[in-house]
Amino acid sequence: MRYEGTIYRPPGEWRSYLLQVTVGCSNNQCTFCGMYKGKKFHIRPLADIFEDIDMARAYYAKLGRPVKRVFLCDGDAVVMPTGQLLAILKKLYDTFPELERVTSYAGPRSTLAKTPEELRQLREAGLYRVYLGVETGDDALLRAIRKGVGAAEMLEAGVRLREAGLDLWVMVLLGLAGPGEPSRRHIQATAEMMNAMKPRHLSALTLMAEPGTELGGLLPQVQEETGKTDARVLTVASHDTASAVLAVPVQEKDFIYISSGTWSLMGTELASPLINEESRMLNFTNEGGVCGTVRFLKNIMGLWIIQESRRQWKREGQDYSFAQLEAWARESEPFRSLIDVDDPAFSTPGNMPERIREFCRRTGQPVPGTVGEVVRCIYESLALKYRMTADHIQALMGRQATVIHVVGGGTKDRFLCQMTADACGIPVSAGPEEATAIGNLMMQAIAAGEVADLRQARQVVSASFECRRYEPAAGRDAWETAYGRLCAMQAGSRN
Repeated sequence: MRYEGTIYRPPGEWRSYLLQVTVGCSNNQCTFCGMYKGKKFHIRPLADIFEDIDMARAYYAKLGRPVKRVFLCDGDAVVMPTGQLLAILKKLYDTFPELERVTSYAGPRSTLAKTPEELRQLREAGLYRVYLGVETGDDALLRAIRKGVGAAEMLEAGVRLREAGLDLWVMVLLGLAGPGEPSRRHIQATAEMMNAMKPRHLSALTLMAEPGTELGGLLPQVQEETGKTDARVLTVASHDTASAVLAVPVQEKDFIYISSGTWSLMGTELASPLINEESRMLNFTNEGGVCGTVRFLKNIMGLWIIQESRRQWKREGQDYSFAQLEAWARESEPFRSLIDVDDPAFSTPGNMPERIREFCRRTGQPVPGTVGEVVRCIYESLALKYRMTADHIQALMGRQATVIHVVGGGTKDRFLCQMTADACGIPVSAGPEEATAIGNLMMQAIAAGEVADLRQARQVVSASFECRRYEPAAGRDAWETAYGRLCAMQAGSRN
C-alpha cells in the first residue's frame, strides 16, 4: 500500500483497510484543523488506486486475513466524480469477496455537488457509511471557521446523505466557539440542526488544534497596544520540547536529539509510535510532534546537578563561574568516581556535592574531595547516561544514529558536548541555543505557507544558525570501561 503524507481515519475504522483515493482535503480552509495543511489537494489516478487494491489483496492474502472493511482516505472521498467512485467500489467488492462495507469522509460542498440519484447509486454500489464534519449548527460560526458552507447548506447536505440510505455519522466540536454567549449559541444551534438532520450516529468531539492551526485575530486590547489589526494567531507545537525538536537542524534520517537544559529530553523522531514491552520497561514515551511526527523520548537528568552544586557553593560563600568549574574539572583525574544521575537523591534541591560524596561512599568508590573532582564526576556521569540512553534508542528503533543533535542551553557547554561525543562514539552537532523560540517561529512560517514543510523549515534553521560539531576522540577504551562500570552499578542497584 502507498500513502501520500499522514493518513487520518475515524477511531471506529481501526480495523479497516485504508485506501487513499484523494490526497488532502477539498476545502482545507477550516481554521481549527491542521490535518491536511501540508498537502495540496488532488484526486489520485484511478490506475494507481487499482494498483493499491491489488497490492492490498496480495498483502492480506499473505497474512491470511480477509478484508471486511475499507475506509476511503483522505479528507473527502465523495468529491471524486461519481463514475470513478462507482468503479472503485466495484473493484473493491470484486477483489475482496468477504468485504462487508466501505466508508469515507464526506464534505458538505462535495455532497451538494452530487444529485440525490448519484448518492443513491453510491449507496447501492456498497458505500455504506459517510462521516460528515458538521462542527456546529451556528451559521455565523460556520462562516467564521471557514467551513465553506452556511448552516442551511450543511443541514441540506446531511439530509441528502441520510435520505440516500447512507449510514450518516456526524461529528460536532465542543469548545469551538469559546466561552460565554458564543458557546450558548453554538450549543443551541447545533442541537436544533441535529434534530432536523437526524443522523444515525453523533460524536461530540473536543476541539484539539493541530500545530499551525489559525485561531483568529488579535484581541481588541492587543490590537490597541500593538497597532496591528491584521495579524493572525496560530498554534505552535504546544510544548517547549516539541518546538525545540522542530528546530533541530537535521539533514540525516536517523538521528538522536537532546534538548539540553536543567533536564535532558533525549530521543528520536518517528513516523509512528513505538510501543512494546521493552520501551515501557525503559520508560520511553511517545509524544506528538509537528507535521504528523512522533517524538520518541525519555526525560533524564540535565544540568540540574551542576546548577544546584554551584548554588550550594555560593551558599558557602564561593561564587564560582561556570568557566572556573569547567577548568577545574578538566584538570581533575578522569573516571575516578561515577554516579547514576537519575538516582532520586539528585532530583531535589539541597547540598548536591555532599549527596554526590555520599553516593560514592555507598557504592564503594573514591569520594570526590575537590570542587573539580565533583564537577568532573557530574560531567562524565551525565555523558555516560546519554550513552546508555542512545544505546537504548538505537536498539529499539533497530537502526544506528549517525549524529546526536544537541539544542537548547546545554549547547554552550562545550566540555559536556565533547564528552557526549566521546562517550557515545557518535558525532555531536550543538545548536541552536534558542531552539524553542526558533521552532515556534518556523511552525508559524509553515502555517503561513512561507516554508513548505518540516524538512524545509530545518533547512532554513541550518542555514541561519551556526552549529558546532564535535567528533568522538580517538582511543575511547577508557570511556568503554567507565560505561561498563556504570551499567554494573545500575544493575547492582536493581538487585
